[in-house]
Amino acid sequence: MRVSGVPRRLLIAVCTYRRPEGLSNLLASLADLPLPPGVSAEVLVVDNDPERSARVPERTGSLTVRLQRVGATNIAVARNVVLDAADGFDLLAMIDDDELPRSGWVTGLVRSMELHDCDIVIGRVRASLPAGSPDWLTRHYEVDHGADGRTLTEGISGNALLDVRAVRATGVRFEPGLGISGGEDQCFFRQLSRHGLTIRYAAGAVTVEQVPGSRIGPRYLVRRSMRAGNTLGLLDGRLMRRRWSVPKRAVKAAGWTARGTLGMLAALPLIRRAEGRAGATDGLVDFAFGVGMVPGLLGLRQEFYGEHTTWRRMRRPDPAAGPRVSGAPRIAWVLREDPRSRTTGHRRWLGSLLDAATCSTDTVVLLPTRAGLRPWQRDSALQVHSPHLRKWRGRQVGSLAVCTGTAAWWCYEHLPSGVQYAVARARRSRRHATGADHVLGRDFSAPQTAWIREALEVSGAHTVVFDSVFSMIDTPAGMRRIVLSADVVHRRAESFATIGYRTFPPEVGPEWEAQRLGRADAVVSIQWDEARLLESMLPGTPVVTAPPTFPVRCLESAAGAEGADCLFVGNGTAHNVDGLRWLMDEIWPVVHGRTGARLRVVGAVGSQVPPDRPAIDVLGKVADLDGEYARARLVLVPLRAGSGLKIKLAEAICHGRASITTGVGAQGLTRVAPAPFVIADSAADFTERTIEVLQTPSRRAQLEAAARHCARLFDPEHAHRQFLHLLTEPAHRRQEGAR
Repeated sequence: MRVSGVPRRLLIAVCTYRRPEGLSNLLASLADLPLPPGVSAEVLVVDNDPERSARVPERTGSLTVRLQRVGATNIAVARNVVLDAADGFDLLAMIDDDELPRSGWVTGLVRSMELHDCDIVIGRVRASLPAGSPDWLTRHYEVDHGADGRTLTEGISGNALLDVRAVRATGVRFEPGLGISGGEDQCFFRQLSRHGLTIRYAAGAVTVEQVPGSRIGPRYLVRRSMRAGNTLGLLDGRLMRRRWSVPKRAVKAAGWTARGTLGMLAALPLIRRAEGRAGATDGLVDFAFGVGMVPGLLGLRQEFYGEHTTWRRMRRPDPAAGPRVSGAPRIAWVLREDPRSRTTGHRRWLGSLLDAATCSTDTVVLLPTRAGLRPWQRDSALQVHSPHLRKWRGRQVGSLAVCTGTAAWWCYEHLPSGVQYAVARARRSRRHATGADHVLGRDFSAPQTAWIREALEVSGAHTVVFDSVFSMIDTPAGMRRIVLSADVVHRRAESFATIGYRTFPPEVGPEWEAQRLGRADAVVSIQWDEARLLESMLPGTPVVTAPPTFPVRCLESAAGAEGADCLFVGNGTAHNVDGLRWLMDEIWPVVHGRTGARLRVVGAVGSQVPPDRPAIDVLGKVADLDGEYARARLVLVPLRAGSGLKIKLAEAICHGRASITTGVGAQGLTRVAPAPFVIADSAADFTERTIEVLQTPSRRAQLEAAARHCARLFDPEHAHRQFLHLLTEPAHRRQEGAR
C-alpha cells in the first residue's frame, strides 16, 4: 500500500520539437504548480530537434529545469532518453509540449496512484480549439476514459505518472520503429500491462491540449485515425503478436470499416446541417480507423509526422533477443562481416571487441552484406540483423543467396590442391586485368545504405560503431559515431605500391582519409603507433587503442624440440599471398636445404602454393590451430606490405612462440622490449635469421620467454579498458549534456 507524505523525488519530463511558444507557456504554468506533501520535483526538457531550437530557463518557479538535446526526430528515442534520465527518481510524470496542466495536475496523479495502489496513472486530456471551431469536433481531440479509477490496458504519454522502479524492472522501452509514425506510447503501455503493471485512470488530473488551426478539420482527423488503426494492426500483426491476434484484428478492421461506411451513408441526407457534417466526419474517421489496421497487419507502418505520409515495412522484433536492460547504453555496430565467423584477422579483432562490449552495453549488430553469414546461424548472445537472414522455427537462417555462396565455398575448399591453385591464379589474373591487385575497401551500395539508415532509425541506439572508414554513412542527428581503424588506409595503399601492387580506390590519400575520419566523434585504433598517427591527423578527435585479445596459452617450450616445423598462418588476402610467394621462392629452399625443416601452411592462403613444392605441407583450414602452434618451433611472418597489427604475430606471441618477421609484420610492436621476434627485411637476412633461430635452442628459448612477457598486451582484462570507457561515457561532442 502506498503511503502519502513519504519523501519522494518526481521528474516532470517534456519532449519537445520546434514548439518554442508552447514550451515556454508550459514551463511557465509548471512554476505555480502545487506539489503533494513529501514530493520534490525537477523538470527535464528533451529537445528532439536536430537544429537545437529549444531554449529553457534554468528555473521555473521553485523547480530546476534541465535541458537534454537528442535531435533524433524520433519521439520514441526522445522518450527513451527520459526513461534513462529518470534513474534515481521515484516517480516520472510525462506531459507534451502542446499541453498545459490544470491546477492540481500532479497532486491528482499522485493521489490516484496512492488511492488505487497502482503502478501507472493516466490522466484526462481536454482540448482547447481555436475560436470558431464547431463544438462537435472537441470529442475527437480529448482523452476521457470515463469513471475515475477505471483499470486500463494502455495509455498515452501526454498525461501520465509512472512508478520508476516498477517500469525499470520490466525492461520495457518505447519502440523506435513507431517513433515517426506515432503510437509508440500505446505500444509502451500495452507492454507494461502485459508485464503485470496496473494502470488506472485519474479523471481529476487534467491537462489541456492547445490544438492549432492546422490540425482542425476532417483531413487531419482522417490521417490521425488511420495512423491509430495502423498502430493497432502493427501491435497485433508484428510487435505484440499472439495466437489469434491477427484474425481478431482483421475482423475488427472489417467491423470498423463497415461502421464508418454506414455512418457516412446515414449522414448524407443531413450533410448541409451541422449534425450531418458531424455524423459524416464520425463515419469517415471510423472508416479510416478500420482501413488503417490492414497495412499494419501486413507489417507496413505509416510515417505520419513528416511532411508527407509514407509507408515503410516494419521488421518483426527478434523474440529471442528479449527486452533491453534499462540503463545499459544501446550500441549499434555496422559491420561488413559476421563477427561470429572468426576466420580472418579482421573478424577476430571485431569479435574480441564485441565480446568485451556485450558485457557492459546493449549491443545490436547490423550486417547489410552476406560476408561471413552461414545458412544455419550459431546460437549467440548478439542481436544480429541482416536483410540476408530469415526466421525459421525461432532461429535465424540464411537466405538462398547465403546458402548458395556457402555451398560454393565449401566445394572450393574441398577441391584438390592443384585445382585450388589454378582457380586462385585465374582470380589473380582477373583482378590484375581490372587494374586493381588489392581492394582497400568499398562504400556501401545505395540499397545497403538505405537499409542501414532505416535500421539505425529504429534501433534506439545513441552510438553507432562502424568497422572501417569505408563503412561510414550519414546517421540520424544526435547519434554518436565511432570508427574502428584496423589500418591507416593511406599507409596501406603506400605499402602495397612499394611492391608494385595497384590498389582500389585510387584516390585514397592522407587528406581523403582525414576528411572521412573527421566526421567521426571518436576513432579506435588496433595498435599504438597508428593511434599516434591518427591523433596527429585528427586534432581534437579522441583516439583510443584497443588491440585484439587472446587467451594466453602456456605451451611447453619448443626450444629443445628436434624435427619440429615452421608455421605460416594466413587467409587469401593480397599481402599474405605476396608474403608466402616471397617465402617459397627466395627463402624456404635455402632454409630447408640447411636445416631439413618443413613449412606448414595453415589457412586459405594455402591455395596459392603450387603442387609438389618440396618440404611444404598445405593444411588449409584446421580445426585445432592451437595444436599447430604447439608443434611449431618457429612462426614465420614474411609480409612485405600492409598496415595495422598482424593477428598472426599476436597469436604467436600469446602462444609463447618465437617468430621471424619483417618490419611490416612487426608494425605496432616495434617498441616492445624485450622483443619476442627477430626482424629481417631482405630475403638473405630473413633466411639467415630463420636458420640461426632454428639451430640455436637458447636463442629460441630467449624469444619464447619474451613472448610470454609480451602476451599481457593482449590480455582481455586490460586491452579494452579505454574502448569500453569510450562506449559507455555519457557525454560526447555531438550532444549537449544536462544544463
